[in-house]
Formats: sequence, structure tokens, C-alpha cells
Amino acid sequence: MASRKRPREITAYYGNLIETDGSFQLEHYLIDLAMDQDAQELSVCVQCHVRAVRPVSRIRLNLSRTFHVAEIIGSRPVSRWYRRMNTVTSVLGEALPPGEELVLKLRYKGPIRVNSSNDQVLCAIEKTGGVLTDWWFPWVRGSRASFAVTLKVPSGLRAVANAPLLSQRVVKQWRRYEWRSDLLLNRFEIAIGDYAIRTGRSHPGLVAKCYYYEKDAAYVRNLMKISLRLLDLLYDTFGPGPWREIQLVEIPSFYNGGRGPAPMMWLSEQYFARIMDQDMAEGIAHELAHNWWGNLIEGVGPTGLWLQEGFATYAELLCRESLEGHEAYHRAAEEWIALFRQRTQGKDVPPLAGMQVDDPLFDLCFYIKGALILYELRECIGDGVFLNLLRDFCQNSAHQRVTVKDFRRSAEEASGVNLKPFFRRAFHESGLLGEHRQGDIHSEAVTQTCSPL
Repeated sequence: MASRKRPREITAYYGNLIETDGSFQLEHYLIDLAMDQDAQELSVCVQCHVRAVRPVSRIRLNLSRTFHVAEIIGSRPVSRWYRRMNTVTSVLGEALPPGEELVLKLRYKGPIRVNSSNDQVLCAIEKTGGVLTDWWFPWVRGSRASFAVTLKVPSGLRAVANAPLLSQRVVKQWRRYEWRSDLLLNRFEIAIGDYAIRTGRSHPGLVAKCYYYEKDAAYVRNLMKISLRLLDLLYDTFGPGPWREIQLVEIPSFYNGGRGPAPMMWLSEQYFARIMDQDMAEGIAHELAHNWWGNLIEGVGPTGLWLQEGFATYAELLCRESLEGHEAYHRAAEEWIALFRQRTQGKDVPPLAGMQVDDPLFDLCFYIKGALILYELRECIGDGVFLNLLRDFCQNSAHQRVTVKDFRRSAEEASGVNLKPFFRRAFHESGLLGEHRQGDIHSEAVTQTCSPL
């Protein structure tokens, strides 16, 4: 008798950061995009290839309020599909058995600009420039896939994406691009605009290209100069990546800040609107660091985000150290400690291991406290051991999903120090490791957590 066990549903909902439970895995995407001549509408066809790990009869994909599906077709019959909040669910006519592949084809045609109250959901393309991101295309958090993408835009516009460009050609009033990434990506992102391009070189074989608006041309030379210096610093610190070209891309000010979908980095207009200062340089260091932390390797688990945002924020301290010296590095850390204490005074601060993404202190803790954990670890095990650890761990874990425990074990092997007490305090207690320091960077509160293995 056939089993009537209720089929599993796979949910990937950005608001709750629910990851796939492993019932299926993404194989690859085929995406065709075409813009109209006025850059007002977009036609899209997305083929999403998945392979079942366990029997699957419903597949739910995150669409983040922006992808208005007109049609879903499956290589196996899709009996129906429906939307609920940020997700679309495809119900198969019969369950997909383990090992078999399914192709879902989703079609969309309509306006390009989509209003959203969440500034992390970027779907705005204007003639002056804009972006399409992974939060616009269907995706499953925690999964990586290969991508093949074509895009047709008016010939007056240029496009750049975080995948190798196979070809571009202009035919009459149209420009056609083709990208393909066999390297598995956790997202595919495109920026489109009326761009000028400036090229520079960092390490041998590593090209940096800046895509910018002509109105900001006066500031691009300085931005490129500091970006190339930071690329040299991060390349030496974290080791080489798999990219031959890094793109710095200006986007409209509707997005305040930057993002780093390797090997592309978005910077809002504020980065281009004035001569670079220290804060801007550190912001660029943060986004460039995501080429390694978050893209080359991906942190997973309850505190896995620390391996991405904590490390990228620590790159800001490395930037300060490179530009102004070791004492400036310590002063910057002390400023962050004071900031953390000021913003958490009188508040109930949960430990990192128990912090939820909707906690108002989430960013402060995972970014600032996360970077200070690395600052204290460096004080604990020493500069040379620490910097070798960063490089070795990043290179040995390339293209992998790693946990904090993986990093802790590597740190213990590199240093010969029992770091379980250090990491227990860092992630399972509130506040900072150096909470009892009084101007002494080698605080007793930290050194007590480090003992020989």
C-alpha cells in the first residue's frame, strides 16, 4: 500500500533565515532577461534545476515580495502553484523520487522598479543605474548553484555581474550580454546603468574595474587608488581568491552603503561623491573582504554569520592598521569598545549564540562585537600566529561551508592553545571579552581564557 505520509515542504524565507532542510539541492539556473527600450519593463524566464535528495512533492522558493510570477511549468507536471507572503510553492502532480532532477520554469513580465520597505531587497533599474539581485530571482538560503544568464538592454546602457562574462555584442539599438559561472555561487547579481569604466591592476593577474557615473569622474581616481591598496592588503592577509577581475560598481543612493557579492562590489553614490576619507576607506575594506569571507567561504550554523560579517568588519581594523599604523589599530578597537558599551548600557544583551536576526542589537553584536572577538584572539595568540591562521584557514576552507567550531579547531592547531574557554565566553556570554579592561589591551579577562593544550 502506498505511503500516505505528508510530503515535506522546503521553505526558504529571508525574514526568518530558514535554510533548506536538505530534501533537495539546487543544480543550476538558466536565466533570460530582456529590457524594453525605455528601461521601464523587464521580461524574464528563469529555469531552476533541482535534484531530489528525499521524495519531494512541493517545492517552495523565496521571492522576497518582488518576483510576480506569471507562469510556472515543470519538467514533471505541476498541478498548481500559489503564493504566500514571500514565497511561491509549486505542487507536483507526483512526488519527485530521490536522485531525479526537476526543472521549474518561471516567467515574469512587468515593471522593473518594485517598491519595497526592506532596503536589502534591491530591484531598481533606472537609466542612471540600478541593480537586480539574488533576492529578486528565486533562491534557497544555504544553497549554491551554477548560473547561465543572458541579458538584452538598450545599447546606451552597460551591465556588470558577479560571474565570468562570456560575450557582449551590440546589434543596432541593443546590447546583449552572456554570463556563465561553473563555480558555484550563493547568489547572482547584476548592475545596469549608464556607466563609464576605469581599469587598474593590483596583484599580478588581478584586474580591478570601476563602473561609475560620469558626474563622479573627478573622485574615481582616488577611489581606485585606495581600493587597489586595500586589495593588496587583503590578498596578502587572506591569500589569493579564484577571481581574475574585481569590479567596483556605483549604484544609486536608494541603497545606503555597500555590498560584496564576489567578485563584484556595490558602492552607493555617497562613496563617489567626495574625496575618500578614513570611514569610506574602511567601508570599502569591509565590502572587499566579503570576496573571501562570505563568498570564497561561507559561514553556517547559529553563529555562522560571524565568519562573514565579523571578519569583514575586522578588515576595517586591518585597513586602519595599514594606513595609520599599529597604535591607530588599537585606538580604533578601543573606540569600538566604548561604542559597544554606550549602545548596550542598561540593555539586556543576549549572547551571540542566542541572538535572533530581529534583535535591535543584532548588527552591533555580530559586526562590532564580532570584530572585537578577532581583535582579542589576536592579542591572545600573537600577531604572527593569528595572521597566518587567517590566511591558512581561508585558503584551506575555500569553496566550503564552515562553522565557528571549524575555525576554533584551526586556531587551536595553529597556536597550541586551548581556546574552548575563549570561544565559550565569546559566543555564550553577553558583553565583551575585555569587559574588565582599563586601558590595557592585554586584559586579564582575555588571557585567562587562553591556556596551553
